[in-house]
Formats: sequence, C-alpha cells, structure tokens
Amino acid sequence: MLMNRVLIVDDEEEILRSLNNFLKEEFTVFTANSGEKGLKILNEHDIHVIIADQRMPGMTGTEFLSRAKDISPDTIRILLTGYSDVDAIIDAINRGEIYRYVSKPWYPETLQRELREACDRYNLTIENRKLQAKLNELNQKLKEKVKFRTRELKKTRIVQKQTEVKYRKLFNTASEGFLILDHSGRILDVNEALLQLLAMKRSSILKQKFWRLTNLKVTNLTGLIQNFRDLIHEKRSNFKQMTLEVYNSLNSRFILDYHANLVSTKSGLKLIFVAIRDMTSYKKATDNLKESEEKFRNLAEYSLQGIFIFQNNHFVYLNDMISQIAEIPKTELLKMDQTQLIQKLKPTPYHWSAKDLESLTTGILPEGRFEMSIINGLGEKVFLEIIQHSLNYQGSPAFQGAIIDITKRKEHEKEREELLNELSNRNGELERFVYTVSHDLKTPLVTVKGFAGLLEQDIKKNDVTNISSDIYHINRACDRMQKLIQDLLELSRIGRLVNPPEDIEFEEILNDALEQVQSMVEKNGIKIIINRPFGIVKVDRQRIAEAMINLLTNAIKFMGNNQNPTIEIGTGLLDETKYFYVKDNGIGINPKYFQKIFNLFEQIKTIHAEGTGVGLTIVKRIIELHGGRIWVESEIGKGSLFCFTLGEKKNRYDI
Repeated sequence: MLMNRVLIVDDEEEILRSLNNFLKEEFTVFTANSGEKGLKILNEHDIHVIIADQRMPGMTGTEFLSRAKDISPDTIRILLTGYSDVDAIIDAINRGEIYRYVSKPWYPETLQRELREACDRYNLTIENRKLQAKLNELNQKLKEKVKFRTRELKKTRIVQKQTEVKYRKLFNTASEGFLILDHSGRILDVNEALLQLLAMKRSSILKQKFWRLTNLKVTNLTGLIQNFRDLIHEKRSNFKQMTLEVYNSLNSRFILDYHANLVSTKSGLKLIFVAIRDMTSYKKATDNLKESEEKFRNLAEYSLQGIFIFQNNHFVYLNDMISQIAEIPKTELLKMDQTQLIQKLKPTPYHWSAKDLESLTTGILPEGRFEMSIINGLGEKVFLEIIQHSLNYQGSPAFQGAIIDITKRKEHEKEREELLNELSNRNGELERFVYTVSHDLKTPLVTVKGFAGLLEQDIKKNDVTNISSDIYHINRACDRMQKLIQDLLELSRIGRLVNPPEDIEFEEILNDALEQVQSMVEKNGIKIIINRPFGIVKVDRQRIAEAMINLLTNAIKFMGNNQNPTIEIGTGLLDETKYFYVKDNGIGINPKYFQKIFNLFEQIKTIHAEGTGVGLTIVKRIIELHGGRIWVESEIGKGSLFCFTLGEKKNRYDI
C-alpha cells in the first residue's frame, strides 16, 4: 500500500531532520529548506499535504503556500507559526491558502493526528473528484453515487466536528488568554486561562464589553477604549503589544500585554480576536534588575576605592574616586585613550614579575593584584594598588577592577624601614656603649688605683715631689671619668628631656653657642666669620645651641698649629634645600673616616685631642631628632666643612 506523501518546507535543517525521522514510518516524506525548492518538488511529485514554516528567508510560508495553491489546489496546506505571526495566519485564512495552522512548539502526537486528518481530507477530495467524473460518465448509477456522496459528506461533517472540538481544546488549554469579540466589542468567547487571570466566571463575562467588566479595574481605561473603538469603526485593522495594568476581582494586580486583530469571516461577519499575555512576573523581574543595578551603581559611585571598566583602550566607566586619586576630571579621563593615559600619568611598575613586565610592553596591565605608581594631575607621585580581572562587557572583552591609593601606606612602610635602620644603629651604639663602660671607664679606675698605690708608698717615704705627681695623675683620671660620665648622661637625655619647639632667629641660637666657647676662641686666637642672614627656624633652642657648641668646640680642638685659625659659619642651598655649615681651616679629616666620626665613642687614633668621642654623636642625634641630616666634607690639611639641615623630614620624636 502506497503511503501518503508529505512535503515539509523549513529553513532549519534540524526541524527537517526531526520531522522526517518522526513521520517517515507512516508517510512518504519530502523536505525542502526554502520555498523555491519546495515548489520544484511540488511540480515533480503528487503531494498530499504541505507543512510550511511561516518565517523563512526569501519566500515566507504564506507566500509559498499561495503559489503552491496555484500549482496543486487539492494539496492540503498547513502553516507552522509562532505567537507573533497572528497577522500572517489571519491573512492566510482569509485567502483560503491554508487548511489550518500549528503553533510552535507543537506536540508530535498532535502534529501526527493533524497530518492524518489532512491526508484523509486530501484523499477524500481526490476521491470526490474521481466520483464526480464517474458520476458524469455513469449517470445511470446516480443513485448509488448519491448514497456514496451522502456517506462521504457525513464523514466530512464528523471530521469538521472533530476539528472544531480540537480547536476548542486548543483555545481553552492555551497558556495565553484569548478573547473573541463581535463588531460592537461584546465578548463572544473567552478561554480558561483568561478566566483564571481575571478570577471571573464565564457567565459574568459573555455578552459584555471587555472594558466594562464588573470588578475589573483598568488603570488606563481611556486608552483601552480608544484602541477598541478604532477597531470597531475600522480605523485600523490591528494593534500590537499594548501594555495594560489590571486589577482583577480579587484585587490582584497584573501587567498585561495584549494584541488585537479585526478578522472578516467567509460569511462576511467581522470579529475581533484578542490575545493577552500575563507579563507581571517579567515586569517584576525587570524592575528588580533595575533596582539591583541602581544599588550596585551607587556602591561603585560612592566607594572609597576607585572602580573602573576598561575596554578598547578607553575607560568606559569610572567612579569619582579615580578622578580624585588622579587629580584629573572624570570627563577628561573618559576621553583619553591608553597612550594618552600613559603619557599623562607616567605609570611605573612596582615589584612586578618578569611576566607582568612583559605584558606591560604590549600595553596590557596584568590580571590579579599588583602595585604601581603614577604622577597625578598635581605632579605628585602616588602609589596605587590595582586589582583587576577580565570580563565580557556588552558583548566585548573588557577589564574591571578597583584602585586603592596606598601612598600613605608606602610612607609608613618607608618610615618603618627607617625606624628599623635607626634601631639597628642604636643597637650598634648600645654595643659600643657596653664596650666603653667596660673598657673606657675601667681605664681611669686602673689609673686611680695604680697611682693610689704609688701615693701610699711615697707617703711612707715622705717623697713630697712624687706625692704631688701621684695626686695630679689621680685627679686627672677622675676628671676624665667625670667628663665621660657627663657626656653619656647628656647623650641619654636626647629625645627624653625636651623643650617645646619655637620659632626663633637662628642667629640668636648661634650667639648663645658663641658665648659658651668665647674663652676657647680668645685663648686660641681664632677668627670667627659669620655669613648672614640665617632666617627663622622652628626648633628646640637649647638642643640646637648644644649642637652648635659641639661643632664649634670640635673645630677649635682640631685646628692644629695653624697660624691664622679661622671658623666660618653660614648657610647654603643643596637641591633647593637650605643647610647650615661650620667651616674651619684646621687639620682636616681623611674621607675614609667621614661616617665613622659620627658613631658613638669613635675617635681617630692618629689625631691627638682631648675628648670622649661622644660630641659628634650627640650632634647627629640632635639634628636627626629635628628631621634633618648631617655630613662632613674634608681633606687632610685643608680643614673641614660640617653641614646640616633642619626639618627636611618629619621629626621622629616630640621635640
């Protein structure tokens, strides 16, 4: 037995394969992926049923079925369509180009039944034509043919009734709401989905106008009435995707999208077909998404970190904090491309790996966490910590990240390192201090003890001359011990016994120091040269005077046998930083001792001068406590130049 022939036309190969596999056991299936190929198959084969998709490139389903009707009028035509193709369906129905339509997605069993009925219909049509021809040829068998025709018509009525039942089932089981109105706008039919949504009974709806339903509240009632009046008075044939806010009989709120079309039946009756979709959940989800986006945008905008999205060599988003960090207006940053940003900000990597540095050569910052420095719009160096990762932004690759200003942290780290270095130096001084206590203080005691023993012997001998010498050496050893102890006590007081800083002319401090060393200056015939002015400084007056006394005393002690001893005091500039100096024309210092002379208890053994080796250590400590630094420039036989600054850095201690 020959199987019924079915032609499937669809531009999606997957659908063609699926339908072919599903139907091939019961039907002879032909497939075409375009209307043109479908027409060619129709010309070459006797096709019983055509199934065509509405949406195809080139020739639409309705256009194809219209041409197929001209080629093979008896072939049953079925249109596959989606919800948005209502206009095309109505147009195809009105022109009689389709037998029926099947909505996507379809149920395989339903489609199979539809095809069987369509094939039955086709076979009946062909059979009727054959019977009619035979009736013309065999008029004598009219009675038998009439009976046969009657039976066939009865079958047709059964099929029509079955079809109506199926359409009714489809109408009532659809998830979308459907209304059928007459030309005046009164409701002729309504499906179950809409009844449930409106929470109303069918009897309370039929024969009423949709916009006048009891217990139905419509927020935009005027617009709704006007739309339907335009259809009733045929000012338009349809309207699409209108939004409506409705409160049903239970006072539940719904957001609805509704489509309406004016349809003319074969009998000339005009009906309004309305499809309604519940968009409440979708609208709520959309509103929640907008609210969520707004919350995250506010978090980003007011974050204490800089937030950015970088795409196609530009910032596509950045918050105000980045503008504050860079000291450049946000509008200006958004206009700059990557090259301009690099030229403007001069980024410098900070502790990057070789791999990260290599990525920078291609103009790409590494992913993850890294540090770098920039020069902001005010010309200041700013250290940044950047955390970034790649993402897909609006369909294209991009980078999203956060920027943290860590300049203060870097300053604290630097201060910490300086404190650690200073602590290390203090530990070194402590070691030398312990050595001095055990060695340098021991030496005078040994001297005292030794000469005390000699003194005892000389007294017994009544040797007056040696007794005086013994007493002299004992007193001298005691004086040295007293001086050493006094210097140690003075050094220990620095940083603990303090005076509040005050604004004072430096020359006043210098005068205090010169007054203290005046007798030494006159005794050694030293000429003092003062290069004014000095300016005002904010310091502990007593401490700085003490430092100047030590520097002046040091210059006097190491003047040597100079016939014209001179000490010069003044100021200068080094890299735009003001410094003070004490210059002498004494014996000078070998450069290899420049650092050593500032260490505790360090004395140059080749130079014979009174002292404990604490003086310059005290000066260095005082200067550093005032945020400054001290250094020496000298050559053997050409004098020494001691220079120091004040307030160059933040003071380490309260001064």
